[in-house]
Amino acid sequence: MFKKWTEIVDGVVKNLQDWMKIHPDKFVDTITLLYAFRNLVKDPKGKYRAYLRGDPEWIWDLMIAEIDPDRENEYGSYKRPILILESEWYPNIHSICNDFAKLLEGKCKWKVMSFRTNESKQLNLKDIRKTINSIIDGYKMLGKEEEYILLCWDNKNYKLRCLWRKPKIHKDFKEAPSIAYDKLGIRGKWSSP
Repeated sequence: MFKKWTEIVDGVVKNLQDWMKIHPDKFVDTITLLYAFRNLVKDPKGKYRAYLRGDPEWIWDLMIAEIDPDRENEYGSYKRPILILESEWYPNIHSICNDFAKLLEGKCKWKVMSFRTNESKQLNLKDIRKTINSIIDGYKMLGKEEEYILLCWDNKNYKLRCLWRKPKIHKDFKEAPSIAYDKLGIRGKWSSP
């Protein structure tokens, strides 16, 4: 479904931009982000389906899975996850890392952690990145094809920062150029939960 991690981020950014054009007076929140991911699946009656937390309840906040469309309403229609996402907006490293740990258990290629920072001494991307790298490096059952994406909503600098790591190849996350909130159509800070 996705060949490169940048396809995922580009798709989510486009979905957020489209949402902001329709709702220019609203703030983006965590539900909006989850729907931006959910909308990556263009054909809900086809081979892939996106599940948000609560429909039905999954381990993660969002999962995009390959399904058997001929058995859609039966048990056993689910074949495999393609992408899983955890989102933590409570502003502390402990909460972010606890949610990130759930991603380790998923058997899929794409694992996304979305969180916000204010780049203060208590909550900054450098410390979160170091801690998450340590969590990945300490985990003994990493899959060969796993790739991790960190989406950091930097509320101090009003930017979306995107990082990517394939643990079997890279020892640290690679950071892509950040995207200014105004390019996304987001005015002001990312809203609180």
